[in-house]
Amino acid sequence: MTARAAVSLVTLATALGCSEPRATGVSDYAPGPAFDAGRPASDAGRDGAPGDAAEADALADAAPYDAPHKPIPKQPFLGWVELMRGGPVWGVYVSDMTGDGLNDVVATGGSSRQVALYAQLAGGALADAVTLTQEYAMYATIADVDGDGRNDLAVADDGLVTLHLGQPGGGVGPGVSLIGAPYTKWAGPIRSGDFDGDGLVDLVFHDGADDVGRLVFLHGDGHGAFAAPVVVTFPPHTLGDIRVANLDDDPADELALSAQVTSQSTAVHIVDEPTPRAPALITTLPAAVQNGRGSGLWVGDLGSDGTMDVAFTEWSYSGPSQVTVWQPGEGGVFGAPVGWPTWERPSQLAAADMNGDGRLDLFVQHDGWFAIGAYFAQGGALAAEAIAPFADVRPFPESLAAGDVSGDALPDLVGASPYGLLVARHAP
Repeated sequence: MTARAAVSLVTLATALGCSEPRATGVSDYAPGPAFDAGRPASDAGRDGAPGDAAEADALADAAPYDAPHKPIPKQPFLGWVELMRGGPVWGVYVSDMTGDGLNDVVATGGSSRQVALYAQLAGGALADAVTLTQEYAMYATIADVDGDGRNDLAVADDGLVTLHLGQPGGGVGPGVSLIGAPYTKWAGPIRSGDFDGDGLVDLVFHDGADDVGRLVFLHGDGHGAFAAPVVVTFPPHTLGDIRVANLDDDPADELALSAQVTSQSTAVHIVDEPTPRAPALITTLPAAVQNGRGSGLWVGDLGSDGTMDVAFTEWSYSGPSQVTVWQPGEGGVFGAPVGWPTWERPSQLAAADMNGDGRLDLFVQHDGWFAIGAYFAQGGALAAEAIAPFADVRPFPESLAAGDVSGDALPDLVGASPYGLLVARHAP
């Protein structure tokens, strides 16, 4: 990905048909009024939406007292934001879980830490949350692991990794334990992909038991069963998010794994299976920000050139914040990173073609600042970041997702917050 001169926020706003951005002081950067911007009048006061007094008060009370001193250029690239009832949410996943061809939202880590389903209705609204599984689960992945054409759900949390097979007519069946001790003491994010190139769905999650970071691979047989676990062990450090994509030209998927190597250094590990069912660490992409911390991880074609880029958010208490992007070259070898300046405390990432130009745009949540940033694709590069008000999203893996949950074929953003599920509708 070649860095190009970024367009100004004014130019970007004009191109998107938005009003010119205005600098705002701390006093008017509160979540309440911003939530109603562009919201249909018919939705005012809707139960569970930001017009609801209890939710609005909770959001206002949670506004950061140490708000940033930088002027914040607001960009109305999102429509109104709906706060769904259902209690606190940890992770969000967009996929069809009811078999009707519409994207639903699966949310983990609610008030009872159960997995909830917000089904998309025919009119584009999301139904109230219903309990999908009874497990105490914080992480999930959705894929058709048994080849029956229905999405299945695998969940992970401390002490368990469980599979729920999709059922005719929607929903999932009872959980079947896939693996337990000693591999799941502190089970973290779980992902699905084809890691051995056999065309079947495999699972991977990480476990940080006893201060040893390790990835645990479960290779599927295509019928819902899995081979014995295969483990890749790392030096003692904190493992973060996992993202899966085909980063080279072989038939198997690779994965990117973020890590806090020390208290002041981060990295992204690339893991592959050069020999089927024998995963290994291939390379480590060192952090670009010195004495920094990292959080958000995303893999996809940001350069619109057919290759999978790795994006990682980095920030430092005393230095710059940026979204670092690595692009693979020949044979999956990564070149030097490109850093895209970002606002305070960048955290989770998501991507979607928000302006309909056929290119992926990148979105970054800003931890603690009630804001979300957008990098709109400009040729083979990214434009300067535009900032829009957003509720505070949890700074954890899988707390931000993109997908059409309104039934209008336009992407929306979904976030996990301490107050409930957040849905930012695509701006008209």
